[in-house]
Amino acid sequence: MSNLSFKSIITTSCLLLAGMIYAQEPVRIECKTGEGIGKNIHLWRVEKGEEKSMVNAGYNGNGYYGFSFIPEYEGFYVIGDDKLYHYPLYLKPGDQVSLYMDKDTVYLTGKHNSRENKVLYEWVNLSKDVCEKAMYFQRRRSTFEDFFPDFEKLLAQTEAFKAGIKTQNPKFNALMKRSVDFELDLYALNFLYTPRSKHPSKEQRIAYYNTLIRPDKFTDTVILEMPYGMGLLNKYAMHNGLENNIDYNNLKAFLSVIPNKTLQGEMVVKRGRDFGRSYYEYLQFLEQAKPLVTTEQWALLEEKASKLYEAKKGEQAIDFTYPDAEGKMHSLSDYKGKVVVVDVWAT
Repeated sequence: MSNLSFKSIITTSCLLLAGMIYAQEPVRIECKTGEGIGKNIHLWRVEKGEEKSMVNAGYNGNGYYGFSFIPEYEGFYVIGDDKLYHYPLYLKPGDQVSLYMDKDTVYLTGKHNSRENKVLYEWVNLSKDVCEKAMYFQRRRSTFEDFFPDFEKLLAQTEAFKAGIKTQNPKFNALMKRSVDFELDLYALNFLYTPRSKHPSKEQRIAYYNTLIRPDKFTDTVILEMPYGMGLLNKYAMHNGLENNIDYNNLKAFLSVIPNKTLQGEMVVKRGRDFGRSYYEYLQFLEQAKPLVTTEQWALLEEKASKLYEAKKGEQAIDFTYPDAEGKMHSLSDYKGKVVVVDVWAT
């Protein structure tokens, strides 16, 4: 082997090793909390458009706490207490984040915050009043008379803010711009469908609502990378249903406003997961659901069916699916009207 080839192998190996080490760099998060923040602080990852708890910790009397971990992915995470205060973070390997939060404010501290989080918190503070009035109505009383002017003021600043998102991380730049647009929809919809002392008539709504439903929205699955993603999808479909007299229980019609089939399937799985009625009502739900989901999503729905099922003599059997010796999947319903013998071997 030539010296040149040997040196090339060493160089390539070193680069690969350096990449592996970089990929394993931990994230470090430090925070000081003030008045009104709960004593247990949580860190959530985003999984299919929802917050999923990673870890939580109590803090001591001085209000400081911290986390250090290897991030599962680059993207949005959420930090906050177990009450009313949740704030986004954008994390990638090696990032350091320092922030302060209390019942009235949140901001970055220290000198080592990433450019991504600096941009993110510019938006957090720019949208703070609108976000709190729309999402945290328990702590911030508001009606359309003050919310709509605030929303339109924020809307007027949005394009300039998005144009200024120019970090050296193109992945973040693209996600942040999408998140800004998604959040505007989320705030507009959540405000409309949460308890208020007075609600606007359709004539009193601002013009934003007239163009909120559009066929070019939700054509890809980026929304599932947002911690509020599933909530927004369901509010969006609900709003379309209410505006157009579409029955919530008519799955195909209800989901028709979401063009991406993967998103439709995830929404069906979410509804199935939250289904709390009888097994036989769930079977009716499954009849509508099956054409709308992938094989993997269907397996999750069947798992829920098995939890709801209570075997009783003379009643309908559970429609299980299982592979044969060649790996081909068979469902009990495939043999409707036939005598079926199931040979079960104990192992």
